[in-house]
Amino acid sequence: MDIRKATREDCRAIRQVAETTWHYTYEGIIPSGIQERFLQAAYSDEALERRIGASLFLVAEEGREVVGFAHYSKVEEDHSANLFAIYVLPAFHGKKIGSRLLQEGIRNLVGLQALTADVEKENKSGMVFYESRGFHKAGEFTEELYGHRLQTVRMKLL
Repeated sequence: MDIRKATREDCRAIRQVAETTWHYTYEGIIPSGIQERFLQAAYSDEALERRIGASLFLVAEEGREVVGFAHYSKVEEDHSANLFAIYVLPAFHGKKIGSRLLQEGIRNLVGLQALTADVEKENKSGMVFYESRGFHKAGEFTEELYGHRLQTVRMKLL
């Protein structure tokens, strides 16, 4: 298992991981049409290339296959950063890939003193993942995704 910084050549594989994990994670939570709209906008080549160039974007590879990724903001003046996404293909769950992506992100975010991640409240596996790695609930809010209301929990580490 290798963890490395993403490149433009990884866009297709990242998009595939995002699509597979979103459908797996959010089935019954977020309507499929809303999921598709979000995935098309957030994981287009243009959007991915922009994020890869402007932030810390890591991929996990098994052999030559991208099986997971994590997307972080850069450390701000207050020494905080955001973990925007961490996804691992369902077939690779339980292999510590998510933990390794988290550890590598923290290692790369020099000067980091606080890391936040927003998790959809009904995403039970996501909540368990963050809590088991030392994150705590720092707040809760409602947000809209293409007209669909989501209850979101802000998780904080450090």
